[in-house]
Amino acid sequence: MINRRFLSPKDFRVGEAWIVFRVNRRPFRIEDGLYDSYILMDVGSTYIFGQVFVPEGGRPVGTDVEELLQDARRQQIRWARRLIVTKEGPTESVFIEKAKDHGLRVEKFPPNVFQPIVEEIREFFQEHMFKKNI
Repeated sequence: MINRRFLSPKDFRVGEAWIVFRVNRRPFRIEDGLYDSYILMDVGSTYIFGQVFVPEGGRPVGTDVEELLQDARRQQIRWARRLIVTKEGPTESVFIEKAKDHGLRVEKFPPNVFQPIVEEIREFFQEHMFKKNI
């Protein structure tokens, strides 16, 4: 493992690792309630495969997570070797379960290790996607 405070996309090969993280800082409103958005991204390229919406405090539907992982595999033509999570909560546990079903090694990192990458994406989403929900 690279011994630095922060990791960057340069520390990973494209397709080597995917990361899942909550992109919104606060829940946002969609018609029937408050939701969080979780992004699945290739760490080496910072390519975002897609997202799942999760009711605030809830768990994602397993089939939604499975579909997102399958979409990522189709887009990269192969599975990543590992899935990175920055916390373990109800949402992450569904991703972990599905990733293990496909042979991905799951690695847990403290959230601050990926902070530069994640914050840049969060800022973009905040500005362009969640602005109406502030």
